[in-house]
Amino acid sequence: MKNDNLEDVIMIDMNSEDDQIGYDINEKDIDSMLLFLQATDPDNATPKVAIDFLASLKRNMRDNANIDFGVDLVDLYKKFIITYKK
Repeated sequence: MKNDNLEDVIMIDMNSEDDQIGYDINEKDIDSMLLFLQATDPDNATPKVAIDFLASLKRNMRDNANIDFGVDLVDLYKKFIITYKK
């Protein structure tokens, strides 16, 4: 993905210091998430949604130590996009 302002978008979405601790969202992960979104939800396959979903996954992984890693990413995305669109 080519986007001169990608770092600005990431920093806006990761606006609290706590969200920036640990895993750093990077361009490769955003590109991978965009591919997932294009296959799962083409209408919402944007860099902004990809970054927000990655940030949501990061927060959930950090906040919920007992995550079931067998959970389907599509199911997690469906829950995310419902609250994201509100």
